[in-house]
Amino acid sequence: MRKDVHDERSSRDAQNELDQQVRERLAIINSQIASAQEQLNRLLDLYLRGDSAKDMLSERKERLEKTINNQTVEKAQTQAQLKGTRITDEQTEDY
Repeated sequence: MRKDVHDERSSRDAQNELDQQVRERLAIINSQIASAQEQLNRLLDLYLRGDSAKDMLSERKERLEKTINNQTVEKAQTQAQLKGTRITDEQTEDY
C-alpha cells in the first residue's frame, strides 16, 4: 500500500513541476505579446507624427500583428495545456 502512495505522490510532484514550467512559458508569452503591442503602439505614434515612410510602417505593422496573433494562439494552447485540454486547429482560428 505504501508503494501506491509513493507512486501517487511522485506522479503529483511531476505534474506540479510540469504545471510550473507551463506557467513560466505562459508568463514569457504574455511578456512577448505586451512587448509587441507596445512596439505597435510606438509605430502608430510614428505614423501619426509623419516621421517615417508609410511603406516601412505598413510592413512593420504587419509583422507585429502576425507576431501578436501567433503568440495569442500559443497562449491559448499553453493555457489549454495547463487546464489539461486540447485546442483544435479550428479553435485557434478564432484567435
